Amino acid sequence: MVRPSRRKSSSSTKKNYTRTLEKYALSLLDSMTISDVARHLRMSWHTIKEMDRAYLGKRYGKMRLCDLRYLAIDEIAYKKGHRYKTIVYDLEGRKAVYVAEGRSTESLTPFLQQLKGSGARIKAIATDMWPAYWGSVQKHLPETEVVFDLFHIVKQLSKTIDDIRSSVYRQEQDKTQRKLIKGSRWLLLKNRENPGTDPGSAGKSERQ
Repeated sequence: MVRPSRRKSSSSTKKNYTRTLEKYALSLLDSMTISDVARHLRMSWHTIKEMDRAYLGKRYGKMRLCDLRYLAIDEIAYKKGHRYKTIVYDLEGRKAVYVAEGRSTESLTPFLQQLKGSGARIKAIATDMWPAYWGSVQKHLPETEVVFDLFHIVKQLSKTIDDIRSSVYRQEQDKTQRKLIKGSRWLLLKNRENPGTDPGSAGKSERQ
């Protein structure tokens, strides 16, 4: 999530610091951690944290979902033991617009329902091939185009090639044919118009 420039200061009911100091601290948070800013200004970590919390609440507290058009859905692992959070990104605004615990259908449904009720005209949603994500999108936003990212498509195709090669290798009894199958992985991944010469086969043509 890209942190926006902090040109405006946050507001609070009780503050033991000036507005000028608050603006300065918020500007430092663009490139420093809360601990670093607190140490630099000789202030409490909790005070700097409250400044940051109040600013982000003011900046993102009232999200205009109706303005969203292009989104991306992904998950992050944040603890050992397969603990995940689901994150929805606004690709045009370059910021996260939704975070939820887990990576299930239930993790995404509340946001999609809220998005549908906002009247937003979503053009496309990019996601990986996790069924819970694209299945939820198809259910709640059936008119929205779902785009699978290239990395996961290539990963699935590569896995399929390996599975087929392994199956054929186990069934083949001829040793010569087995040797050919065993060394064919990278050959199968090449473009048909770019065959070369296999250096390990005495000049044998890859096309052959």
